[in-house]
Amino acid sequence: AKAANHYAKKNRETGGVSVIDKQNIMPVLHTMAVEDVWGIGGRLGKKLRFMAIDNAWKLSQQPAKLMRQQFSVNIERTVTELQGKSCITWDEVRSPKQQIFSTRAFGEKVTDYASLEQSLVMHGEKVARKARKQGSLIKMMVAFAHSSPFSDAQVYRRNIHHGFFDATADSRDLAIAASEAAKQIYRPGVLFHKSGVGAIELVDNTMYQRDMFSVQGRDPRVMAALDTINQRYGPDSISVAAKGIQGKWQMRRAMKSPNYTSSWQDMVRINCNQVMTKEHE
Repeated sequence: AKAANHYAKKNRETGGVSVIDKQNIMPVLHTMAVEDVWGIGGRLGKKLRFMAIDNAWKLSQQPAKLMRQQFSVNIERTVTELQGKSCITWDEVRSPKQQIFSTRAFGEKVTDYASLEQSLVMHGEKVARKARKQGSLIKMMVAFAHSSPFSDAQVYRRNIHHGFFDATADSRDLAIAASEAAKQIYRPGVLFHKSGVGAIELVDNTMYQRDMFSVQGRDPRVMAALDTINQRYGPDSISVAAKGIQGKWQMRRAMKSPNYTSSWQDMVRINCNQVMTKEHE
């Protein structure tokens, strides 16, 4: 679809409408720069040009599996699409967010350090999870908290920036940074109304190159396992311990609906014998 849109804009004779089929796909892809292909972009385009792949047609002629090994699964799928095999649905074609935030007003005012720290750790964990979901790593985060703007007392606001030497999407790294930020944000006597954490500088995890002097990062399989467990059994089934367990400021989950479609234990059971007996009465 993007190739057809690109061709229609470049060629006035199409009248702004273009249909691409197997007969005319080759000349269209020949005229499309590799950077204009969905999912490529400028930085990856430079690497592909270094490999003598400068247009969409040359990219389409590459072995999809090999492109996955050299780059990522997203590039493999893009190449497969260019080869005429549909594997990307419409709702998947979304640009990654440039910033990710998690904020929430407290259920009741927070005055103690432990509750403030736990809330910031919770938000850090959520931001890390969202970053992993869109395939991003975090270079810079900000943690903040403030008192109510509607109270009679003077409003207290504080935000702390934290840069990561190695970009990360590991919940443990953000939890540590959020915990350190809490020490600088907290002030005795302040009635904290809201807190939050934001990832304000993100990089693509398939394009990021670590510094030659950096230490070995954390094993990404740990976070992959955590995400799999939480996806199956519900958010926060397993998480970093530093955020505590159901503080007064947290949202209650006592009325959570059963997982009818993903858990054998929650599957609805029907006794057919009792149903038939009631029908005959």
